[in-house]
Amino acid sequence: EPLKKVGQIATDENYLDDLANIEAQYTGPSGSFPGAVPANVEKLINTYATGAFKAEDAINVTKTLRREAKANFRKGEDALAKAQIGVSNALENQIERALTASGNPDAAKMLKQFKDSRTRMAISHTIEDAIQEGGGSVNMAIYAINVKRRLARRKIDAHRLQRGLQRRN
Repeated sequence: EPLKKVGQIATDENYLDDLANIEAQYTGPSGSFPGAVPANVEKLINTYATGAFKAEDAINVTKTLRREAKANFRKGEDALAKAQIGVSNALENQIERALTASGNPDAAKMLKQFKDSRTRMAISHTIEDAIQEGGGSVNMAIYAINVKRRLARRKIDAHRLQRGLQRRN
């Protein structure tokens, strides 16, 4: 995929703010409780608090972080799982901002492909999470709950998702 060839991406203040906001869920917005951040969450954030990264590495890492988050939710490690999703979102958002600001003539096309890919991944994960083991059919009640959660997390309105699904059918 062309996006992997973008190369080095410098992180900006928004990226670091995204990471700080993950910590702020535990410390409070003013940092009143600095010791409240779980050690595994703090380690994760410190790992990705960097001045730059390669686009290819970030794309691969976001997939890994989301897969690990799913496993951690199942194990009841919600704090780490939410942080993993937050870091993944921060990386993806930084890639979007870098592409927008790049001046690359192919940036708009790459950005559209990247956003479309993110949407398709979210839809496929939502369906996958609702598949009944052993039967292969989709539990629509679980599907509806998952869609609602994903929409809230990603701040995608229901109308936009519905239009995207209709276009694919």
